[in-house]
Amino acid sequence: MARICTPSRTEPTVKQILRLLAPAISDKIDIDQMAGVAMARNEVQRGLRILADKDERATRLVPDAPTLAADRFHS
Repeated sequence: MARICTPSRTEPTVKQILRLLAPAISDKIDIDQMAGVAMARNEVQRGLRILADKDERATRLVPDAPTLAADRFHS
């Protein structure tokens, strides 16, 4: 039988993950507020964009040429 994940049950985990990405985002999540679920969804989307941006930056900032250690130039 599948377990049902309710927003109030997953909120602590989501906040902990977002706190590692961007602490300001995790502070905005409060399911008990009016429109809390919608706001939480928006903040989770922001967190996912942050992760995607980190992956893209890592890919795009890789050097074009191979790197050599300075001590290997002279043998």
